[in-house]
Amino acid sequence: MICPNETPEGEPVGLVQNFALSACISVGCSEEPVLNFLKDHGLILLMNCTSENMKGSSKVFINGKWMGVHPTPKIIVHQLRNLRRVGKLNPEISIAILPFSNVRSEVHVQTDAGRIYRPLLIVEDKKLKLTQDILEKLSNKKYSWKNLLDEGIIEQLDTAEISNCYIAMWESLLKSQPQNDFTHCEIHPSMILGLSASTIPFANHNQAPRNTYQSGMAKQAVGLYATNFQQRCDLLAHIMHYPQKPLTTTFGAEMCNLWKLPAGQECIVAILSNGGYNQEDSIIVNQSSIERGLLRSSVYHAYVDIENLISAKREQDEAFERPGKLDVRVLKVDNYSHLEDDGLPAVGTRINEREVVIGKTSNNRGVKKDVSVIAKLNTHAVVTQALVTTNEDGQRTHKVVLQETRCPKIGDKFASRHGQKGVIGMIYSQENMPFAKNGIVPDVILNPHAIPSRMTIGHLVEALAAKAICLSPDIAKKKIDGTAFNQPITGETFSEFLSNKGYHKHGEEVLYDGATGIKLNATVFMGVNFYQRLKHMVDDKLNIRNRGAVTQLEGQPKRGLTREGAQRFGEMERDCTISHGAAAFLHERLFTVSDAAYYKICNTCGNLVSLNPFVNQGLNQSAVYSCRLCDQKGMPSDDVCILFVNTA
Repeated sequence: MICPNETPEGEPVGLVQNFALSACISVGCSEEPVLNFLKDHGLILLMNCTSENMKGSSKVFINGKWMGVHPTPKIIVHQLRNLRRVGKLNPEISIAILPFSNVRSEVHVQTDAGRIYRPLLIVEDKKLKLTQDILEKLSNKKYSWKNLLDEGIIEQLDTAEISNCYIAMWESLLKSQPQNDFTHCEIHPSMILGLSASTIPFANHNQAPRNTYQSGMAKQAVGLYATNFQQRCDLLAHIMHYPQKPLTTTFGAEMCNLWKLPAGQECIVAILSNGGYNQEDSIIVNQSSIERGLLRSSVYHAYVDIENLISAKREQDEAFERPGKLDVRVLKVDNYSHLEDDGLPAVGTRINEREVVIGKTSNNRGVKKDVSVIAKLNTHAVVTQALVTTNEDGQRTHKVVLQETRCPKIGDKFASRHGQKGVIGMIYSQENMPFAKNGIVPDVILNPHAIPSRMTIGHLVEALAAKAICLSPDIAKKKIDGTAFNQPITGETFSEFLSNKGYHKHGEEVLYDGATGIKLNATVFMGVNFYQRLKHMVDDKLNIRNRGAVTQLEGQPKRGLTREGAQRFGEMERDCTISHGAAAFLHERLFTVSDAAYYKICNTCGNLVSLNPFVNQGLNQSAVYSCRLCDQKGMPSDDVCILFVNTA
């Protein structure tokens, strides 16, 4: 019912679960047919139960309600299941017999909606009821799914009923293990996996946590989420420029048409430690490959603003327009030249950070105020859409969509389909990258230490399989199927073919240093892997602050990238600084630039003075201070002291 691999990392692991590919949800049906059958076949209703007829009998529950008792629970369960298998009962009905104790058992029948169930092949007399003739009828479309259910070939079981079943993974187990009393057989073993996990090629060659990581990262991969993305106004969207269909695929991905909108590209990958810039999980990328469009993407940001109206007089309180210096009291920015009269920028206009995206003013008692929408930090984009529309309340709405092209850069995150995730540690020009004797230069260099401890053998098998596809059009037409638990494809499967093509049978190649031209001392494993670009990009996470806003209550710097907040200097950072003996730096971080605060105090009594900046505006533009304790007002600036205090 639930995918064993697809679950989030961290705190919600195991709590947030995902359906298997074949899982369905019941829609519910009437319980009357089941109740009538039980009444006619020995059910003692609860109102008629006595201490004598309850001895040796089993309780019968329908949708959690205790209906009565039955003296022969196994027989009645067998009869109900036979009725379901011949189509006289709804195939969604669950009929389970659960052990209540060593002596007694309980019969639970469920007909309600919201239950998870999945189909299984029925096994009788150690043989499948699904025969070759039925398969031919299915392929010729002479048989339907309903025929399989009504003729007792396939059965839909929920969690309660499946707990008492003995399920074979393969049909061959029915012959090789005749001593086992199998009740059902899987349609295909990969049907126990969810949607994301079923797209991992050769998943049965990987360590289980790696498949879990990939199941989560597949949802973060940049691809094509819709074919009409240019007409949409989604608040945030990532689009891959040149997506490619992977060379090795799976049955689940093909059935779900996943590769019609792919999310990644095939890369030539060399597993090599080169210069140390791919230590840990980081990777080295070829600059020329990036310039040719490798894993390039675009980010679309939509800015939306609404023109609010006063409901009583239906007068415009806010207006979309280009704010002017003569009309508006205080402008947010200096330059409004890229806005048109309606407050929108023209399509093709370049917008940078701290520039106005939508111009708007607010009219409050004849005083105009600038309430324009400002571009976010690290924005360097181009306007692709500028729309004027109305919402469901009839309010005028402006929408502006910005497109920003993102080339891979140091710090961006990438991952293969086997949980081998990492960020770019260095980008080398092509002439400095190692190259093979036939002139092929890898796009990505992966550290060898990433493979043994993670045990992602599927990564290596995919590299060899895709390498064989690149060398043979015949293999490419067949499409190597990497569905989990499928025919045993290993690295040795392609050894003879690669050897005949003049390559090393295990995919190793002799490489030469690009900088010196000297042959490397060891052979290097090199193949083709499908790499995904994830949405975690350094441009979205870069946070630099010299000075900025602080909280009014504590005087501490604000937190958060969108508010230009500071990075937290925590207890561990403090301890590390102390261990290095950098006392002056510690004083600067924790006091000078964080806890320091300036206050105006009264020279007469030492109390904090209050500031009223709007007093005597017409005569004296300087602020007026007043001390409430000794009632001194209009004190000149030289009578006010500045005290440097620690507010922590």
